[in-house]
Amino acid sequence: MRRLGALLVLLLALVACRAEEEAAREPLLDEPPEAGGPPATVLRWAVGEVEAIVPPLATSTDELRIADAVFDGLTRLDEDLEPAPALAEHWRHDARAKVWTFRIRPDATFHDGTPVTAADVRFTWEEGVREGRVAPHLRDVRGYEPLARGEADGLDGVLVHGERTLQVLLERPRADLAVVLAHPSLAPVPEATYRADPEGFAGQPVGAGAYEVREPWSPGAFARLHRREGRQGPEEVLFRFTDPTTGYIAFQQGRVDLATVPEGALAEAEERYGLAEDGRTGPGVLGGEAAQVYLLGLRLDAPPFDETAVRRALSFAIDRDALVEGVADEAAAIARGLTPRSVPGGAASSCSTCLHAPNAAERVFAERGIDALELWIDRGGGHRLLAERLQADLAAVGVTLEVREVGTAELYDAIEDGRAALYRYGWTLEHPSPEDVVVPLLHSASAGLAGGNPGGFASEEVDDLIDEALATTDREERFALLRSAETLGLGREQATIPLLFPTGRLVVGERVEGFAAEPTGRADLERVDVVAD
Repeated sequence: MRRLGALLVLLLALVACRAEEEAAREPLLDEPPEAGGPPATVLRWAVGEVEAIVPPLATSTDELRIADAVFDGLTRLDEDLEPAPALAEHWRHDARAKVWTFRIRPDATFHDGTPVTAADVRFTWEEGVREGRVAPHLRDVRGYEPLARGEADGLDGVLVHGERTLQVLLERPRADLAVVLAHPSLAPVPEATYRADPEGFAGQPVGAGAYEVREPWSPGAFARLHRREGRQGPEEVLFRFTDPTTGYIAFQQGRVDLATVPEGALAEAEERYGLAEDGRTGPGVLGGEAAQVYLLGLRLDAPPFDETAVRRALSFAIDRDALVEGVADEAAAIARGLTPRSVPGGAASSCSTCLHAPNAAERVFAERGIDALELWIDRGGGHRLLAERLQADLAAVGVTLEVREVGTAELYDAIEDGRAALYRYGWTLEHPSPEDVVVPLLHSASAGLAGGNPGGFASEEVDDLIDEALATTDREERFALLRSAETLGLGREQATIPLLFPTGRLVVGERVEGFAAEPTGRADLERVDVVAD
């Protein structure tokens, strides 16, 4: 949603011109000195500035990209985004997927040679919850809430049995827990080393992943990772910290292999480097749907949105094709559901009202005497231009849309206290799993802004479908139940109004083979080959 700033289209278009000019000038990035001579293959990736690259602290996409290379979790995601063994050689769960047991591989060690233990996993998870900086991946684990509030010392639902066995007890079923545990922020750190020198560990962390940090990383400059013996992938990965424009110029100069295309330069990048056929596998521009959805949120106990027909009419009034044209570089796809199609289980359409039917909308508004509505948005991020597009759509059906633009904190307060009955809303999936969006946005237990359902949607039928899905261990059956819940929650009840799925802006050079980005923006670097210079 940060990319929706098309009021800047004229200025942003100049970025491509500037990139053309600068690419022919002196390099904007200094080359970091080689450590111990040049490696055989190097993958060079221009990313944004980062603050932390260790699991209990990493939060941003770029931070998690680096952490993912340095740290292995209990599980990983395979090429089909299904869970596969990583540090855990196997796992099992009970019939309801509420009690999980993981067995750590006997040869699992950190980069310093110390064994990975179940106690290390528990410590890392508790540290992440205690710090409060990572997403609530473990919210369903027993004892999560007391620990998050500072009322407990640990997670009651994480039990250590010897060095290699970890048992996880959940408050409610989560058949996708093995997918959740593949997230980089849940990968273990060695407790003793971390506790001995947290600051030193942050600068030169010790993980159990495919890549080691053999020298402290340099904030504002780079992080150099070296492939661990016996692992796959390029011999070295060099993450360069810079802004998108400078990183893209460096890409054009051939000084980095991956970069983010800045706003205003996407069309030029697609023309020059091509668009990845499947949207996610390089080389070329990876423009597949990201794991995000841009929505209109509705307060369902506030007139006129307490009436389903009005909510549906509002969705019918919106010309989503025009909305896409209003996004910077048109870097978005129409959303006719909550789950992006890039996510396993995502449906092409689960919202029968996410079509432009202005006559139907005009009739409903006229019958109910609705000629004015108020939309709350936060400043920046292109939300103003999207709001203006919505104003035009509603004007065409006889409704004046007043836009109230406030700071983000005030917007959140207004949503929480009910002043904002109609508001712009966004949701980011932390895991490539439909549970990550259907459960928070449609289950009644997720009520409130923090839970993901600030509008207060509640449907016993939808709750039952979701609860059954969470306890269904067969993947396809679970996805089918979640799609049914989504179809009811949107197509019948219009709990919220999906608008857009932002799309990717990562460009991959021709030297790179096998790079496939997950919808979350991360990638398994062990599957990557780099043609040597």
